[in-house]
Amino acid sequence: MTPEQLQEEVSRAYVHAVAAQCGYSVGHWTQDHDCIDATISAPSTVGKGPKAKPKVDLQIKATTQQRLDHGSYVSWQLERAHYDRMRAESALPHILVVLLLPERISDRVEHTVDHLLIRRCAYWVKMTGMPAINAESKVVHIPKSQPFSPTELHRIMQAISEDCF
Repeated sequence: MTPEQLQEEVSRAYVHAVAAQCGYSVGHWTQDHDCIDATISAPSTVGKGPKAKPKVDLQIKATTQQRLDHGSYVSWQLERAHYDRMRAESALPHILVVLLLPERISDRVEHTVDHLLIRRCAYWVKMTGMPAINAESKVVHIPKSQPFSPTELHRIMQAISEDCF
């Protein structure tokens, strides 16, 4: 595998682990499906929302480029075509998830008899509804106050179920 493919596989495992902790399922697309790598769905309503089976589409990225970490946010550059597809109104909200990984492959995943650990963190930003751009690309700022964690994913799904995401 190439280094990029290794990063992609770890990012998929990360998303699966977070969703599994919440009791949600993950469907992956075998090919790039209009900037959607995966769809996460809940089996019923979440919280007090009227909408059953909330779902969210994800574009998943991973990087070892520490220069993209700006302290309070992570930056990710998207070509205009990708940005426009991800920001477009759709039946399901679209979020961008970026996983920051250690540079050394051996530091990314640790396994012992007590734990399986993926080092570093992924962060998310809602792309649906972002403003149009007039440039060839857009640097998106992903707040580090929005870690892609079980707590945050549950909050996202609850907001979708309550029709306020």
